[in-house]
Amino acid sequence: MKKILITQVDSCYFLNETFSLLERHILSLREAEITIFCRKESMDKLSAFGAFKNSLIITDMHEIADKQFDQWFNLSVFNFDEHLVQVVHATIKKGPFLSRDDWSIYLETIREKSLYLNLHLQDIYAGVLGLPKTLVPSRWGQTKKIVFGHFKPTFFSFQELTELTSNLKKSYPHLEFSSIDEVDYLESQENTLYFGPATIEAIKLCEAGSRCIFAASAFTGTNLLPYGEDHLYVTTHQEALQAKRLEPIFNFALTPQVPLSLSSYSVYQTELTTGGLYLKAINQSDYIYATYQAFFVLWSYLLGLVETEVGFAHLNQLYTEQFKNIHESCLKISELHYLATREARVIYEEFGKTNSNLTKIQDSLSKILDAQKTLDHFASTHLWFNPLYRFFQLKIKAIDFSHPVEASEDRYLLYVEFYQTLEALKELFTVTLTKNEVSIK
Repeated sequence: MKKILITQVDSCYFLNETFSLLERHILSLREAEITIFCRKESMDKLSAFGAFKNSLIITDMHEIADKQFDQWFNLSVFNFDEHLVQVVHATIKKGPFLSRDDWSIYLETIREKSLYLNLHLQDIYAGVLGLPKTLVPSRWGQTKKIVFGHFKPTFFSFQELTELTSNLKKSYPHLEFSSIDEVDYLESQENTLYFGPATIEAIKLCEAGSRCIFAASAFTGTNLLPYGEDHLYVTTHQEALQAKRLEPIFNFALTPQVPLSLSSYSVYQTELTTGGLYLKAINQSDYIYATYQAFFVLWSYLLGLVETEVGFAHLNQLYTEQFKNIHESCLKISELHYLATREARVIYEEFGKTNSNLTKIQDSLSKILDAQKTLDHFASTHLWFNPLYRFFQLKIKAIDFSHPVEASEDRYLLYVEFYQTLEALKELFTVTLTKNEVSIK
């Protein structure tokens, strides 16, 4: 039996996603003996929701030190202890800080500032572990109870909550209403509909069988969303929630045959695609959703060589100009990086000559560094671009520059790959604008 060590020392949310992924793939891993190393405080927080029984859980580093494992997968990105590298012995090591494969590097980029989590955390973990994308079918029955989570009063006031509850009771007299504080997570929640913010409690409620409507002031992607289909995600464009504007969304969730009537909120629905769990826009979307959608298609191909087809985003008219500005920025970034790519080729070609021109190499290197400074600044101030840029920067940093000839070729090839990626992203943005009948230069 293969011995596998998984280290997950980030917060309880990340540990729970690890457990959930392993439970979904219990058949794929039935021939493996799995040990999970995690932080005691994270495990203690999750124990209130029930125990995970399919692996050996260890919270003391000394218990894994000097043991031999066939494979070690590190899924930690925020609290990784480098001392583990010295004490853990494994034939194969993979994950952030252990290997430079694309999935491991991509997982490392979630530490970077971003507007949203583009790929669901469980899909990223599955990529690192080499597991297929699977989804446990939902077991929802007829909704009998609505559970409310805790919103900040400035986002959803008590008066609006009272009005929403009163109106729902009139329309659906058979429903019960309760708070998430009253939930027993060990009982089946197949007849429950949750409405509230995305939290670890909401995720555990979903894992017990509940369907969910999440609400937020802005689009944040799949961050803290459960891994399941047909959950709804509502964004309010920085406005407070209002009962009268939420009722059409509840009618849509409670009565499947009823289409979603006109709402000034953006509504998204989770669905499983070839690229993983995806947020599908039901009506006009936030402007930033169009970049999420383009990057979802892009990352699915870059990381998994999977072509993913999704319906194009219907841009909210208020945000069309903002997305057009993002498209124009992408054009300029691509042009700038093309110049850097050209200089990287000059360096590569000079190193291939018998008598290399060092002055020419230094001049090209100086131009590359100037372009990099500009891109660094742009990435730090335009967060839709930051994860992609950091992904390629991490790949470039992994090059061994102690061998300049080989390194110059590796750098040039990565620059070409990044340029081609930017051109593909530009094309995806162009399609969105064209489908929305927006004129572009």
